[in-house]
Amino acid sequence: MIDRARYVADVRHPVHVVYDEWNVWFPTREDRRRDKIVAERHTLSDALAVATYLNIFVRHCDTLRMANLAQLVNVLAPIVTDDSRVLLQAIYHPLRLASTHTLEFALDVAVDCDRIEHADTPDANRMTHRIADLGPFDVLDVAATSDASRSRVVLNVVNRRPDAPVEATVDLGSAQVRGEMTARVITADSPLTTNSFDHPEAVSVSERKVTVAGSRIPYEFPACSVTQLAFEVGE
Repeated sequence: MIDRARYVADVRHPVHVVYDEWNVWFPTREDRRRDKIVAERHTLSDALAVATYLNIFVRHCDTLRMANLAQLVNVLAPIVTDDSRVLLQAIYHPLRLASTHTLEFALDVAVDCDRIEHADTPDANRMTHRIADLGPFDVLDVAATSDASRSRVVLNVVNRRPDAPVEATVDLGSAQVRGEMTARVITADSPLTTNSFDHPEAVSVSERKVTVAGSRIPYEFPACSVTQLAFEVGE
């Protein structure tokens, strides 16, 4: 639509997009005031949604030049507070991984995987936009970045399947992995798991080193998870 408008108006310079406010919000949840905090209680499934948004931003970075989270602390935020404590919500973790490890250049990624059909509830017919209209959805949502020297790659993968891992192979083409791969994983016992002041790490990040070699990396992505794979490559 932007390209069409530029053509009609003979606008020669590029026009980019700013995504001014984005986040996950379910205002009908009954537990919004749990722990006496006026804040959304974000779940593991919300963390997957945030990770998916971040992947989309990477894939469309040629057009999308700014995306602002609403908000940073309290209400809908990844960080919530009371009078004396700070809690990191489930959605904090994909934001931290992305902000810490995303590299300078977005890579084109081809994904071949199963797809999920979504069925809306009957009351969804009253909504302007129904989720099912956007599907079907790939089980794996993927984005990748590299540094300027093309020697480092960071791969972000969301496994949307709620109850089963997905075995996949990362094919690097002519490139070869050098050294160990770092795997950072966000997951929990249930898609509805939330962090609280009593259980602040119910949704958290685990990190491990994985020995890999060659141009094809087999990896099992846990059910309902966000996984970040970081490794060095060479010809």
